[in-house]
Amino acid sequence: MTLRSSHVRRVLLVDDEASILLALRRLLGKRSIEVLASPSAAAALQILDASPCDVVIADYRMPGHDGLSFLRTVATRFPATRRILMSGYRVPGIEQALADGTVHHYVQKPIEMGELLSHLGIRIHFGDDR
Repeated sequence: MTLRSSHVRRVLLVDDEASILLALRRLLGKRSIEVLASPSAAAALQILDASPCDVVIADYRMPGHDGLSFLRTVATRFPATRRILMSGYRVPGIEQALADGTVHHYVQKPIEMGELLSHLGIRIHFGDDR
């Protein structure tokens, strides 16, 4: 099995659940992607100011700031950054956010890792060990 990634080199994960951050860090780290992580939207914006990322993956429900509002801020301040929202809950306004480009992809929790990887442009080929 070989893994190929289209130009994603650095991903910022934003979730207040440490177990989610750890699982996603492991998944992406195995694919030669630099993974930065933040437990809050405020800290994530500081990370982005210091170190631009190709993709931001944010949870919807976080203390003090919802992920959709956070991704709106990211879209304004860092328009070249791809934005993925994940949630285990219904997200009011997600259809409009997807339609207007505020959010590029929406991933329902529990996360299907193959779906998330495909949103990052990572293709998995079975039977090819090169």
